[in-house]
Amino acid sequence: TKTWKAVDACGNESQLYSQSIEVIDTTAPSISSTAADITIQCPAVAQFTAPNAIDNCSDVTIIPIRSVTVPGVCPGTGITTVTWVAEDACGNLSEEVSQTITVVDTIAPVWTAVYPNMSINCPEQPQFDIPTASDACSFATVIEVSDVTEEGECAGSYTRTKTWKAVDACGNESQLYSQSIEVID
Repeated sequence: TKTWKAVDACGNESQLYSQSIEVIDTTAPSISSTAADITIQCPAVAQFTAPNAIDNCSDVTIIPIRSVTVPGVCPGTGITTVTWVAEDACGNLSEEVSQTITVVDTIAPVWTAVYPNMSINCPEQPQFDIPTASDACSFATVIEVSDVTEEGECAGSYTRTKTWKAVDACGNESQLYSQSIEVID
């Protein structure tokens, strides 16, 4: 506020006159997302990057206003979106910006226990131990793929081979694993 008076050559003064100018802030901060949407591999944990914002008049506060997670079809997967706004000292809010992180599982299970090929003497019968597998995001199911017997060179001798695969909850399949037991005389 400024106040003036007018004075003539004889010292006579006018009434005072004042003018007020109010400076207000009605402009929202400017916000920009610095992070792109990304896809990561399970079991990694989503790490969001907050956006940057500036304001013409004051400091700004970045506020996460919403976090939405949609679970995936298998354990450890899904889509999470975090949304932010920037608020200045006068309560003006920017537009919303979001970052989405998708967690997928495309890695097959790995074998944790497998058994060597071996030879046994007849009339002993082959006894197979089922191999085991694990997965970083879910369980791994071991499935027998084949059981093949090939006759040997003499009566009572043969080789029996079993083959397995491991499958996780997302349908990812391991490499095949086979064990052969040769029955000899």
